[in-house]
Amino acid sequence: MTKSRHDRRKYQRFAVKGGVLAVLKPFPIKLGRILDISKGGLEIRYFQDEEWPDTFSAISILMASEQICLNDIPIKTIDDLEVDGLVANPIENRRRIMQFGDMTAEQQEYLERFIQKYTAQL
Repeated sequence: MTKSRHDRRKYQRFAVKGGVLAVLKPFPIKLGRILDISKGGLEIRYFQDEEWPDTFSAISILMASEQICLNDIPIKTIDDLEVDGLVANPIENRRRIMQFGDMTAEQQEYLERFIQKYTAQL
């Protein structure tokens, strides 16, 4: 019997509260809404109006209401899927699952504080 994706996760996932955006880099910069996050990665929803490259190498996390920004976290795409069925926001027609790469100590500390303050357990 194979393990489910949930069973294979190394880190616990948390639902992100409010409108927190992910900025995928480098050019062309793309935006997505962060659905959930863990110490190992995150999932975003986004609208694909054109082909999104698989070559994103970094992500920044933005929360305008709190003026919070965590810049240039290394990432790699694990999966990119079309959203099935009806969703709360039909404009967001895709979801992308990404894994964090090696972060600086400062980035890791900020990510832990972000998870504590702006998420809820799934």
